[in-house]
Amino acid sequence: MNISRNLVSRSWLHVFPAKGFRRENKPGAKGLRSKASQAGCRLLVGVGLAWGLTLASGDLAANEPHDTSGVHVAVKLPRLQETFGSARASTTDNRLSISTGKIARTWVLTTAGLRTTRLTNLATGQVWSDQSPFGADWAHASLLGMDAEAELVSLTARESDDEEFTSRHLEVVAAFRYPQTDVELEYRIWVYPEAEGVRTQIWVKGQPREVVQAALPRFVSKSELGHRDEEWVLRALDLPSGPEWSIDLSWEETSTPPEVVLTSMDGEARHTLSSTSTGAKGVLSSDLRLDGTVSVRVRAQGDQLAMTEAWLVGPDGEQKVRLAIASSAIDSTGPGRVESLPVGGVDFRAIGYYNDTQHRHEPELHLLRDESVAGDEIAWASVLMGEAPRGGVAIVKESHKCVNQSGVDTGAFQVGAGRVDVTGWGLGPKDLVPDEWRWAWATWTVLFDAPTDNARQLALKRFDRIRYPQSAALDLYLKANTWGSGIDQPASMIRASEVEILAELESVADLGLDTLQIDDGWQIGRMRKEADPMVEWTVRPDWYPEGWANVVAKADQVGVDLGIWHAARAPLDALKRNWDEGHFKTWKLDFANLSAYAGVNDYLGKGRAFVTYTDHTVRVNWDVTENAPRFGYFWARECGNIWLANRKPLQPANVVPRPWLMLREAWELAHYLNSTKFELPIQNFRMVNREVSDAYLHSDTYSVALGLSGIPVFFQTTRLLEEDQREEIKALLQVYREHRRALFESFVFPVGDEPSNRSWSGFQWMNPEGGDGFALLFRERLNEEPTKRVALRFIAPGSRVRLTDLRTGESSLQQTDSQGRIEVTLATAGDVQFLEITPL
Repeated sequence: MNISRNLVSRSWLHVFPAKGFRRENKPGAKGLRSKASQAGCRLLVGVGLAWGLTLASGDLAANEPHDTSGVHVAVKLPRLQETFGSARASTTDNRLSISTGKIARTWVLTTAGLRTTRLTNLATGQVWSDQSPFGADWAHASLLGMDAEAELVSLTARESDDEEFTSRHLEVVAAFRYPQTDVELEYRIWVYPEAEGVRTQIWVKGQPREVVQAALPRFVSKSELGHRDEEWVLRALDLPSGPEWSIDLSWEETSTPPEVVLTSMDGEARHTLSSTSTGAKGVLSSDLRLDGTVSVRVRAQGDQLAMTEAWLVGPDGEQKVRLAIASSAIDSTGPGRVESLPVGGVDFRAIGYYNDTQHRHEPELHLLRDESVAGDEIAWASVLMGEAPRGGVAIVKESHKCVNQSGVDTGAFQVGAGRVDVTGWGLGPKDLVPDEWRWAWATWTVLFDAPTDNARQLALKRFDRIRYPQSAALDLYLKANTWGSGIDQPASMIRASEVEILAELESVADLGLDTLQIDDGWQIGRMRKEADPMVEWTVRPDWYPEGWANVVAKADQVGVDLGIWHAARAPLDALKRNWDEGHFKTWKLDFANLSAYAGVNDYLGKGRAFVTYTDHTVRVNWDVTENAPRFGYFWARECGNIWLANRKPLQPANVVPRPWLMLREAWELAHYLNSTKFELPIQNFRMVNREVSDAYLHSDTYSVALGLSGIPVFFQTTRLLEEDQREEIKALLQVYREHRRALFESFVFPVGDEPSNRSWSGFQWMNPEGGDGFALLFRERLNEEPTKRVALRFIAPGSRVRLTDLRTGESSLQQTDSQGRIEVTLATAGDVQFLEITPL
C-alpha cells in the first residue's frame, strides 16, 4: 500500500485528526503511524486484538467518488471480513455489507456517515434499493449539526451477546466523530446468525450543552413543515396537563373554508374546528392532550392552501408560541432521524399496542391497533410493515412508545418516495456525557416471505425471541402475587406480612405453583415516612422479626421460589441487599418515572446492573398498567417480562375482570408479540363483583385458562379459594404442567374469531422446527354454536391431523377442509378445550 501518495484534503477520510481517533475499551489496539501522524493525523489500519479480527485500510483513492444520487460518497472503507456462524460482515471499496444467512443489507460510506442502499431477502430474492436524498441513515441537527460531516474513526466487528442480555451475534461498530459539535457517534449493527432481521442502534457521547428552543410547549411540524398543496400537518408538543391552551391559525383567503381537525396522538380523541376562509381558532381540550401532544390537520376544500400563521396561546392569553411558517427547512427542534430504509412499492400497515391496561378494560377500548395506512407520517405505531407480493419488511421502533403514550422522543415513521425514515432519538444535547456512551432508540428491520398473517407474525416473533431470548429456568413459571385480593390498599398490603406469607406458601405449593411474589407492604417505608432510601427498603421488623429468614426457610421447605415487589426508584444497593438475604427470583419494579431520557436510561441501567449482580439468575419485570410513560411492549425485555394488567375482584370498577375482555387482551397480544414474555392475570371469579362483571358465571377452569397463553399469574390470595375450586384448578394445572415445556418452546398465535362474549376464539402453539402443536379454544359464555369449524394456522388445507383432548384423553382423526379448518365441539358455553395437534 502506498500511503504517501494522494493524501486528500478532507480529514474525515482514512486520515483524520489525532484527537478524533478513539480506542476506548479496545486494549491492545494497533495502528500504523506514518508521516501523516507526524503532522497531527493518524491513519487507521488495524484494530485491537480483543476484537478478534483483522482490519486493514485499502489504498487511498486519488479522487473521491460520487454515486448517481449526487450525494458525496467517501472513498474505500477499511477492509473487513468477519463471520460468526452464518452471520457475515465485509467491506468492498466504500460499501459495508452484512448478511445473517437469511437477509442482507448494504450501506455506502458518505461524508455524513453510512447510508443504506440495499435490502435483500435471500430466500425470496426480494430486493429493495434506492438512491437516498440523505447523506446518512441518521441525522440530528442539534446533536450533530446541520449538514454535518463525519470523520470515520474506526470500523470493527466482534462476537457479542451484550453481556448475556441477548442472543450471540456479530456486532459491527462504525465509529465517527462530528467536528461541528464535537460529538462522537457509534453506529452498532447486530447481525444474528439465521435471523430474519437486523438491529441497528446509535450511541453518542460528548460535552452536554443546552440548545435554545422556544418556550414550552413546543409547536413543530413534520419534515418540510408537513406542507402539501391540499394539507398542512402540525403538532403541538409538551402541552401542560393544567389549564387549556388554544390554537390560532391563519391562511391566505380561500373560496371554501378548509377543514381543521385536532386529534390526540393515537387518533382516539378527535375534534373538528369551525373555520373561515382566512383562519380558525379553538381550544386544545384535555381529552386531546392526554400525553401532552395534539396533532393538527388543515385540509383544503378545493383551493390550494397557503398557511400564513400558526400560534399556540396560553390560558392567560399572553403566553404564545409561534411556528415559523416561512421556513422550508426541517424543523431542528423536532426529532432526529435514526434510520432510513429503501422501502418502496409496498402497501403499508401500522401496528401498536396501548398501555394503561387498568383503564382500558372496556368493550370499545382495544389493546391492539393494527390497520392499513396511507399517510406520510405515522406517529402512534411501534411497527410499520411494508408488503409486496414477494414478501415484506417490518420496521420496529425498539422504544417504550405505546399507541396512547408517545414517551420520550420516540418519533414517528415517515414514508417518502421509495423510503421509510424512522425518527426519534430519545436524547438531546443536554443528555450527552463526555466519558460515557449514551444510547438512542434502536430499530429492527425484519424481512418476511409473504404478505400473510402467518409470515409477518412468525418473522416478527422469531426475531423478537432472538433479541429477547427466553430461558426455561427463568421464564417458565406459575406465580401467585399477594396484592390482588385486597379490597383496598391496606387490605392488600397486609397480605405481605410474614404470617400471611408463611400460610400462603403452603397454599401455593398445594396448587402446584412455582413462585410466590410478595407485593407492596413488606418494607419499612410503608410504616413511616422514611428519608433514608436504604432504610425504606428494609423489611419491617414488626412483621418480620427475623428478617427474611423465616419465609426463605419455609419456601425452601415447600419447594416454592420467592418473588418480590419494589418501587423502581429503590436504590440498586437495596435491591442487592434484599437479593443477598432473600434470593428472590422474580422482581417487579413498579412506578418507574420514564418521562425524560435521564429516567429511561437510569432505570434500564439499574435493571441490567441488578441482573448482572445476580449472575443472570433473576427476572426484573416491568408493567404497562398506567398511561404515564412506562416500559412499553418492545423495549427493555432483556431484563425480564412485562406485567400486562391488574385485575382485582371488587374495586375499583375499572380493574374488575370481565372474562371476555381478558380473553380479547391476551388474543390481541398474541398477534405480534411473544406471549411467553408477558405475565397474564388469573383472578378468583367467585369473588368478583357481580354488579360489574359476569365472571361469576364462568368456571375456575375458564379463569385459569385465560392465563395459559402467557405466564400465568394468580393475582390473588390463593388461600381464599374454596376446596372445590382448588381441585378443579389443580386438575387443569396438572395437564398444563405436563406439556408446558413444549408450549414454552413454541410460538403462540391467535385463532378463531375476535372475542366478544359470543365467539369461538383461542390460541394455537406452533413450533417451526416441527412436531406436535397445541390449541386452547374458548367457547364464550353467550355463544350459541356447540360445534364450530376453526381454522388452524401453518397447517395446509387437506392435511390429516390427530386431535387429542388433553383434559379427557380422547383422540380423533380429522382432515382440515379447504380453508384449513377443523371441527370442534363443546356442549356447554363458557367452556374450554385444550388440544394436542399431531400432523399425520
